[in-house]
Amino acid sequence: MPKITLRGEIGTVQKLGWRSSLREGAQWQVLTNVTLGAEGTVVVDLAASSTMRFYRVSTSVSTSSEISFVTVGDAGNAADTTMYGAVGYTFQIQKFEFTNAEYVEFLNAASWHQ
Repeated sequence: MPKITLRGEIGTVQKLGWRSSLREGAQWQVLTNVTLGAEGTVVVDLAASSTMRFYRVSTSVSTSSEISFVTVGDAGNAADTTMYGAVGYTFQIQKFEFTNAEYVEFLNAASWHQ
């Protein structure tokens, strides 16, 4: 199983991709997105088989048009045994992790903030 160590500026989001061929037109598949810590991040490709894989790492920069959201539904659901978790409304949450810098950018751009 390949082990890849990602290093870079702390807090940056790195996108690790792979493909099985270097031929033109071969599609890159996203393996994972990670936020870098002080010691770097080690990623183990558990899905790698005996076939060859090529990897690339890029800094993930998201713009508002690229942000993916998922809808959290079940409005009016009951609280769990800890008495938490009840949500009286449907809302959306970002599907992928984001950095503090991206959150600040969002806050500065939000129309309700101005």
